[in-house]
Amino acid sequence: MGFRIRSAGLAVGVVAMLLCAAGAGAEPAFIGLQIQGMSEPIAASLGIGKPRGVIVRDAALGSAASNAGVRRGDVIVRFAGTDIDTFETLVARAGKLSAGDSVDIVVLRVGQELKLSMKADAKPAAWQIETGAIAVLPAAGLTLAALNDRMRDRFRLRWGQRGW
Repeated sequence: MGFRIRSAGLAVGVVAMLLCAAGAGAEPAFIGLQIQGMSEPIAASLGIGKPRGVIVRDAALGSAASNAGVRRGDVIVRFAGTDIDTFETLVARAGKLSAGDSVDIVVLRVGQELKLSMKADAKPAAWQIETGAIAVLPAAGLTLAALNDRMRDRFRLRWGQRGW
């Protein structure tokens, strides 16, 4: 699995990239979501009542999730036929997908339940750049470096931006 978990005082987990490990011989699915677990205070502020689902913090531009219509602020309550009650439930369910799988998703958006359909992608080439990659083109006077979290923060780029 290619994901990073951060925790805060409320033990909220965040997946920086939901990159799923598929079965043997299958190409892993890439969904392109940054998600956060649900807590009681967050559920209350959203008017949900009992905590359920996970919050979408971001959907990478051009990703399967973004193309399916998943947006920042959506609460995923059902994914691929499974009710999502925790962060871990979504990660486990997504981990069973392969590139090309079709997935039905149910989200809460501004108090309304929406049904979306998504086709999982393979990991895009732009996401496969190694963190420390550097290219030097002396004739052009250029040095290029892989975009990392530090540079993304410095230049205030969206989480889903990738490349050189």
